[in-house]
Amino acid sequence: MAEQRKLPFVWELDNKGIISHAIATRHSAPDIYREDIRKYCAGKKHVLTESYDYDSLLESIDLREMVYKMLSGLKNEPRNFRQYIELKQMAETIQALDHIIQETADEMKITNVGLETPEEQTETGKIYDKAGEILGFSDDVIDAYENGSTQAMMQLMNEKTTQLKNKLTKEEFEKHMKRNATMAERSLPYMKAPTLIAAGTYHFFQTPTILDFYKEKGIKIKKI
Repeated sequence: MAEQRKLPFVWELDNKGIISHAIATRHSAPDIYREDIRKYCAGKKHVLTESYDYDSLLESIDLREMVYKMLSGLKNEPRNFRQYIELKQMAETIQALDHIIQETADEMKITNVGLETPEEQTETGKIYDKAGEILGFSDDVIDAYENGSTQAMMQLMNEKTTQLKNKLTKEEFEKHMKRNATMAERSLPYMKAPTLIAAGTYHFFQTPTILDFYKEKGIKIKKI
């Protein structure tokens, strides 16, 4: 297993003394957070992710395929051998954090629940396709994530929200921005017991965020 790190964005959610946690995920990342994921799954009755159909696994497989295509072009070029080795290691360890969380919950016999339906995820996919790189994890977003920088992430998300508004139709933009409220609302009934909520980083920094909706409901939030 790769050297493990702490998850950079985790919040404690206090719902009248019942403690849950929220994790902001990277949909594709090195497998370096598994131990911390187990820590936050422990003692939970439910684990909630965007969708419980393992689409995130398919995404990580697609990424691996892309890396292997790059590898095939480097394999027979000695001057690129170091890059070949680095890419090969990345392809072998890349995972979707959402999938690792779901997988860990399964191993620990915790009930997995999807916060969106497959139909809603399909509609979201269409918007992502149109949005292109705006909703992707660019280098600056990855740096802000790995450094756990709330300020940098908020600034980047504000910029991306403006770009997204200019790229999408009004209906598409409103549908996209409504996702945070929908997922927060659907998670609330589960938070009557200790629960782990995991969603993409954008949902915790693109305002109004999931956390903003929790605050409105009186849930006390503390970044860990």
